[in-house]
Amino acid sequence: MHQIYLAVNGQQQGPFTIDQLRQSLARGETSRETPAWYAGLAAWTPLGQLLDSLPTPVAPSASPAVPASILAEFTFTKDELRTIARDQNLLMWSVLTGFISYFLAHIPLVGLLVLIAAIVFEIVALYKLGRSLRMRFVWLYSVGLFIPVIGLIILVVISGKASRILKAYGVRVGLMGGKAGDIKD
Repeated sequence: MHQIYLAVNGQQQGPFTIDQLRQSLARGETSRETPAWYAGLAAWTPLGQLLDSLPTPVAPSASPAVPASILAEFTFTKDELRTIARDQNLLMWSVLTGFISYFLAHIPLVGLLVLIAAIVFEIVALYKLGRSLRMRFVWLYSVGLFIPVIGLIILVVISGKASRILKAYGVRVGLMGGKAGDIKD
């Protein structure tokens, strides 16, 4: 860890850590043009150039498998991840059931019954996935499924959110959703 000194108004100040100087720059207390130096450096260098040349420290709480942006917003237990993977698979199967009902439309009663079952199956699956993702107003998304194009967008967005979360925790995600077997105790 470098101990960095600054030259401010003809006087040497410091030592400062890299983190202290980055925070000072972010708050506007220090300029990128302020001369800076640390032991082993041949000459005084502008602070911004010096900080750009040093490696950015990684927060100790961040896991390489889980990006900080996901950690900040979502933290899931292994059981919750299994539930998300299961519910995403359920949603994908409900969508597949909807496509099957399209091919059975030429059979009057069977096609209609499969279509009704597919719609109910899709609404329940979307609601369950939304709840496992801790989404607010999930019932509203379920109602949105009755609007054809909006329903498709809702399905893609919610399934995509589930996929991003599962991938962030190292779970493989395929065409039919997350692989719950990747989540080990």
